[in-house]
Amino acid sequence: LRYPFGPDLYNALWEVLGIQTSGHLFVTGLAATFASFILLLELGGAWAVAAFFLAGGSAAADVATSVDWKSFFLAIWITQRGMLWALPMGVILLLYLRRHLSGETRLPRKAVSGMGRMWAVFPLFHAHSFVVVSLLLFALTWRDFGFRRTREFFKRFFIENRALAWAIIPATLLIRHTSADFSKASVVHWRPFWLMPESSSFGEAIAWFWKNFGLPFSALLIVGAISFVAKRFWMKAEIVRDSPDRSNVDELLILLAFFTLFLFVMLAPWEWDNIKALVWPWLLIFALLGKFLRKLAVYRPSFLWTILTWIGIGTAFSPGVVVLAQSWIDPQEKSTVVWTVEQTTYGEAVLSRISKKAIFAAAPSPVHVLAYFGRLRALGYPGHLWSHAINYREAEAQLEILMTGTEGWVEAAKTLKVSHIYWGPEERARWGSQEKTWQTQLPLVAKAGDHEVYEVKETR
Repeated sequence: LRYPFGPDLYNALWEVLGIQTSGHLFVTGLAATFASFILLLELGGAWAVAAFFLAGGSAAADVATSVDWKSFFLAIWITQRGMLWALPMGVILLLYLRRHLSGETRLPRKAVSGMGRMWAVFPLFHAHSFVVVSLLLFALTWRDFGFRRTREFFKRFFIENRALAWAIIPATLLIRHTSADFSKASVVHWRPFWLMPESSSFGEAIAWFWKNFGLPFSALLIVGAISFVAKRFWMKAEIVRDSPDRSNVDELLILLAFFTLFLFVMLAPWEWDNIKALVWPWLLIFALLGKFLRKLAVYRPSFLWTILTWIGIGTAFSPGVVVLAQSWIDPQEKSTVVWTVEQTTYGEAVLSRISKKAIFAAAPSPVHVLAYFGRLRALGYPGHLWSHAINYREAEAQLEILMTGTEGWVEAAKTLKVSHIYWGPEERARWGSQEKTWQTQLPLVAKAGDHEVYEVKETR
């Protein structure tokens, strides 16, 4: 239970009521998507919505395979149940709580208490987002007060709104529990441009940045510059002076600083996992432009703002639309973890002949067919093991020796205490389809389609 298990507890409520798993997962995902769409629309209009659901890099051709930086929607929304909760919770805190703390609006005490409780249990659903959202909330609210009003800022945050101060205690305890008494904090490390090869040159780094971020940021800068010039020279001077949107430059610099920080600092061992930290400053940067255009439209209604919005969004996020469209084409060819009915039928067929007490050596993927049928593996998904503070490195090394069939594979099988080896699509994708040593020495006890099971008699 070291993993943020809030979504598991929620799903368990549906399970004990006898609701089919695929049904309640679909309903939860649909509700979270709708809630996030509405909240992002409130946060920054169409720019904020597109920045999350349509992000996809800058490549013009074959974008689904050539872009290193992944689509947020495909990478962390479709695959991460915790993000279904984290996005609406984080946007609510950044949107409404910031307004209240900055004095822009005045929320009822019950609403502040509710947000305090939400903030307190945030780590139960998504630890990465809790840390990043909390840092952004502090930084942006502090910016609203100004450095000279620091004392007033802390008074407003922790004294006048005691529910927020009390929320820090359970949130800290949950983070401490999730990180195994902060032992997993050591995973935070410095790695510039973490999604590109470590040995890349400066020129390659620039090319990588353009391919993955250049088009959205270029559209942001161009539309922002046109809007700023229009505000200064087209609108009446007295309206500009009285406008509550005096200058967003300092807020933009804060958000860019956070975005740059998370391009250089990793909060997780795996590259793609760090996208969950990067998404927050990214969303707020584009939401800032959306808010700016929305306020200009209020003070000087004009069709220009709508034209700028849709041309900018179309330019910035058209590759993301291609990514989403291509994701529907032959999903099984892109990843073996997208199981078809035929594949699960093969898995069920071979497993029906094997004892339920069997322990398998198999690919440590998060959604292996063995996990689907509730069978035991010598090593599960490293991401989950690490999240639960389980030391798996030695077992991972032994599994690599066994599955590749290199010298010492018999001893590795005994160390892992496996009774069978599962050899299917995910194993071939990970270790190659060429014949392994143990395939010639161990009996093949079950086969269906491209799913095979070998019995490891030497470990008994």
